[in-house]
Amino acid sequence: MPGLRTLLLSVVGGVAVGVYLQAWIGAPTFLAVGVGALMILLVLLVSASVGGDDAAAAAAWRAAAPDLASGDPGRLPFVAGGSEPGPDEPAAGSRDGDATD
Repeated sequence: MPGLRTLLLSVVGGVAVGVYLQAWIGAPTFLAVGVGALMILLVLLVSASVGGDDAAAAAAWRAAAPDLASGDPGRLPFVAGGSEPGPDEPAAGSRDGDATD
């Protein structure tokens, strides 16, 4: 369901297009009403496809991939071009494997 602002914007835009066609161009009333209604639908379709609810999208993502969503937000599960250190290898940047201490 679109928000109140989106509904108001689409109705105002559609009525404005209809009034413009009827009053200034002199189009027949049925054509002005039809084009105005089409404008309302187009604005609603564009706003539905462009603007989404980020909270609902994040909740759906967490529900679809709980193993990825439950991890530490500072740690990436995969780093492109890198490899995970093995159990006997120190992590990159750690001082555990440095012999120069």
